[in-house]
Parts: sequence; C-alpha cells; structure tokens
Amino acid sequence: MNIAVTGATGRMGRTVIKAATDHDDVTVAFGVDPDVESGEVAGVRVYHPDELESILDEARPNAVIDFTVPEAAVATAEAAADAAAPMVIGTTGFDDDQEALLSELAERVPILK
Repeated sequence: MNIAVTGATGRMGRTVIKAATDHDDVTVAFGVDPDVESGEVAGVRVYHPDELESILDEARPNAVIDFTVPEAAVATAEAAADAAAPMVIGTTGFDDDQEALLSELAERVPILK
C-alpha cells in the first residue's frame, strides 16, 4: 500500500509516517504540511499544500491520511476526490457546512472520518 500523509510535521502526522515505515508492505509516497522547512519526516519528502494536486496526480497514493485542521482537511478531501484517492480523516472540529461537503465528496471517493 502506498499512502500520503497530510499534517506530516505534526505529532500525529509524524506518528503515522513512523508507523507506516515500520511495515514492509506500506510506503509513504509523500507528506504535506505548510511547515516544510525540514523538507522531510523520517525520510519522507514533505511538500507545501499548494503542491498537493500535482503531487497526488504524480504519486497516485492508495490513500491519503489526514491529521490537520478542518479547513485544510476539506481542501485535501476535495483534491483527493479529484484524484480518486480514498481518505482517512483524523481531524476533528468540522462545522456543519464542512461536514456536508465531506458527505458530498464521500459520494465520489471513500472517506473514513
């Protein structure tokens, strides 16, 4: 399985990347985070969110794992739906409009929240 991790430099993002790299059958294609100063997390290249759409098209991950904030998670879900990439969202605190949009996107691509 090949995954992408958004919120890659945060506590949960780093944890997901570390857990994934501990398994031979999982690879982390890339990470995404607005704090890209480190350039990588545990050997995984981290990109700015502005690059998400092009990186999704190029890497074609089997799933996107999101631990960000509601606004970023919704933007990621839109990009993932356009790229036909299923999502796992660990972010909380969505308002009603964001929940409705995620429900609409879940009709196009699997989303586990």
